[in-house]
Amino acid sequence: TDDDIRYDVMANVLALFGEKAAPLVKYEGGSRYAQAANAGDVMVYGSATDGDGEVVSMGVDYTLDDGDTWMSVDFVDGMASIPALSVGDDCYFMVTATDNDDLTGYSDLYNVWKIDFTPAGNVLYVGDDYYTWYYEANYDSVNYVRTMEAAPDNITLDYYDLDELYLMDTYSILAQYDAVIWNAYADWDPAYMPMYTFDNPLSEYVMDGGKLLYSSEEMIGTWFDWPTYQDFAPGHFMYDVLEVNWAANDFGLDSLISDPNGEYTAEMGNFNLNSGDFAFGNMNDLCDPIGFWPGTAEYQPPFQSYEGEIGWGVNPNSARTWNTVFLAFSMMQIPDDLYATFMGTWLGTVAIDETSSTLPTEFALANNYPNPFNPSTTIAFDVPSSNEVLISVYNVLGQKVIDLVNSEYSAGTYNVTWNGLNAAGTPVSSGVYVYRMTSGNFTASSKMLFLK
Repeated sequence: TDDDIRYDVMANVLALFGEKAAPLVKYEGGSRYAQAANAGDVMVYGSATDGDGEVVSMGVDYTLDDGDTWMSVDFVDGMASIPALSVGDDCYFMVTATDNDDLTGYSDLYNVWKIDFTPAGNVLYVGDDYYTWYYEANYDSVNYVRTMEAAPDNITLDYYDLDELYLMDTYSILAQYDAVIWNAYADWDPAYMPMYTFDNPLSEYVMDGGKLLYSSEEMIGTWFDWPTYQDFAPGHFMYDVLEVNWAANDFGLDSLISDPNGEYTAEMGNFNLNSGDFAFGNMNDLCDPIGFWPGTAEYQPPFQSYEGEIGWGVNPNSARTWNTVFLAFSMMQIPDDLYATFMGTWLGTVAIDETSSTLPTEFALANNYPNPFNPSTTIAFDVPSSNEVLISVYNVLGQKVIDLVNSEYSAGTYNVTWNGLNAAGTPVSSGVYVYRMTSGNFTASSKMLFLK
């Protein structure tokens, strides 16, 4: 990376003058932004390299009072744990590393705080009414109501006010939901939507298989100061997560064609976008997804204008499981009757995944996902009838690390998550581990790789 290159240059220059360089320290992930009220410890992952020696210790320095008092916790196997915060606590932290020359390096400063919000439903609706001057109405409140009305009976929505609560933590909030609806309306404040994949809390959620319906008509312009055209590259949230390759700002298209064969749009037909309550009319964008070329039949977005793309659904060129739908316009512009069809159908896919009535006919142990993983991975398994089930993790020496499952299960498909801790609650070392399922005469195992 650029940071690594700059560090090597600096270390070489210092060496010419007989000086030493402190370690290059990086924050590699973990909890940040707003944590749920029921969240546990703040987990911090990091790495450090030393170009003219070796790293001898790592830790995290953190403060709960804007820097008047600093505290420290040590790293164990690439991870440190800041004691659980209380609602209202505002914690700033940085990863530290000390080398054999007793020089200490520091990462950038990061922020995590705890809010009075606890996940309860299975779908999270994110929005607010901050832009009433733009929409001339509390459109988001209206849109949330019609989303609830369109939801199947087994979908329970939680509302998250982004303007009031700010960005949320991936682990304690986003990961608790089967799907997220992000109604980004105007998006004129980039603080609410980081443009780089690493900094955006939605990135890891989507990459781990979470379903996302994302709507925005001004986000691209906000990031890049409204250029005529904009290309995207790996490392950018638009490219990596929403899978947008190219965009043009503020085309203001007001009529759409629905894909008659689309998963979410088959019954919608062609329609005009509502714009009567918008102070400046439609400001939606023109976008192309990764791998798409106009005129090809291999990729059909759910909505088209007569002039080009303006939004789409699942991407067959994606390496993921087609779990993202991006609309380059405000979903509040979809007429009520068509919105009920569109949103009801999309939420129905979440419900179907969650409540499938098809029971397995034989035992099965699936590959864990993600793999490699950090900090956690999920293992799915099938049980055809009531049985005692044991799923254990072993290291490469055959020593048992932990029992993930050890109880009776009725027929069904289940998931269990391993967070890289042993039976004593201590983080394990990086490396290959074997997980084994035993139930009656059935035995199966597979390998997984834990990275720090």
